[in-house]
Amino acid sequence: MNSSISLWAGNVLVFAVLYWCVDRGGSVARTKLAPGAPDWIFPREEADNESLASWRPTFVDYLFLAFCTAAAFTPAEAMPMTTRAKLLMMAEGLIALVTVLAIASRAIGLLGS
Repeated sequence: MNSSISLWAGNVLVFAVLYWCVDRGGSVARTKLAPGAPDWIFPREEADNESLASWRPTFVDYLFLAFCTAAAFTPAEAMPMTTRAKLLMMAEGLIALVTVLAIASRAIGLLGS
C-alpha cells in the first residue's frame, strides 16, 4: 500500500515540476521577468480586479494542477492552452489511471486468494 501511494505521489511531484519548468518559458524566463506565452491559463489571470493584475503562478499552483489532474483526471482550475500542455496532462492522467487500475486489480486478486 505504501509503495502505491509513493508511486502516485511521485507522479504528482514529477508532473508539478515538469509543468513549472515548461510553462511560460520555464523558471529561467520567469526569473528574467521575460516570460513566454502561457501553456496554462489560471483564473486569477483573467480576473478584472486590478489588485490581481500582477499575480503570477507559483510552484504551488502547478502542484495543485498536477494533484487535481492525477486525482480527478481533470484540469481543475487551470486550462491547458497549448498542445504541449494538453499532452502532458493526458500523460499524467494516463499514468495515474494505470496506477489506480493496477492497485485495484491487485486488491481484487488478493480477495480471491
